[in-house]
Amino acid sequence: MKLIRFGSPDHDQTGVLLDVSPRFDDSAFVADYDERFFGGGVIKNQ
Repeated sequence: MKLIRFGSPDHDQTGVLLDVSPRFDDSAFVADYDERFFGGGVIKNQ
């Protein structure tokens, strides 16, 4: 899985690239990939 942003520069949104599909829009769950996202315990080491 890779974290991505897609769309036009002024209206981009968050998403993920998965092995099973080209792209998944996760903007309904994640507002932005920023310090709050990475520092808030959202991503956990496996």
